Amino acid sequence: SGKLNKILLQIYFGLSPLRDQLFKFSISDNPFCPSCLNQIESAKHYFLHCTYYSQQRKIFLADVNIVYQKFLTTFATLDLGLLENLSPVNLLKLIVSGFEPELFDNCVTSFNPNIYHNLNMELHSKVIDYLFTTKRFID
Repeated sequence: SGKLNKILLQIYFGLSPLRDQLFKFSISDNPFCPSCLNQIESAKHYFLHCTYYSQQRKIFLADVNIVYQKFLTTFATLDLGLLENLSPVNLLKLIVSGFEPELFDNCVTSFNPNIYHNLNMELHSKVIDYLFTTKRFID
């Protein structure tokens, strides 16, 4: 959906309807998650920690891991292990930004642009699916 693509872009730039981002710009007086009600709703919280979305996240992260493993199989020169071995910061960067070369430092061979693009598009569709299934941004 175009709206969910826009939301993801807004999350990337820090200007989304996530309460923490709205609070930072004085658009909202409440930074807390409207779903679980007990944590500040940051991108990290929404994608990685909110208990309200645990079922959707389990499916989402399994799907992301499949794409991540394809990426590693195709491009990595080192065994970087499982998705769960990424730090939360790098996992969030992967979710929001896609497969950016700087995330993997010197562990990646030269890129085949077509495969790289296709894997990023597959990852992007998994993120959009998560945004859709959580219904957090659907009016």
